[in-house]
Amino acid sequence: MLARGLAAMPALLLVDEPTAQLDPVSAASVNAVLAELAHADVTVVVATHDPDTRDACDEHIDLGKRAQDGGGR
Repeated sequence: MLARGLAAMPALLLVDEPTAQLDPVSAASVNAVLAELAHADVTVVVATHDPDTRDACDEHIDLGKRAQDGGGR
């Protein structure tokens, strides 16, 4: 699915749980691609529970933490 999304050469890519159900090697490959996209001027928005995927991103928002903090108020 990621390859299909990249084939369109988007400026914005929305990705939901890109490493779910993947083995560790495949997940690491997907995370590397996501990290590279940010350096290629592609905005990538990722929803994930995977800390390795989160760490592949330059910036992140922890929605669980925001909910505990009162939604950012």
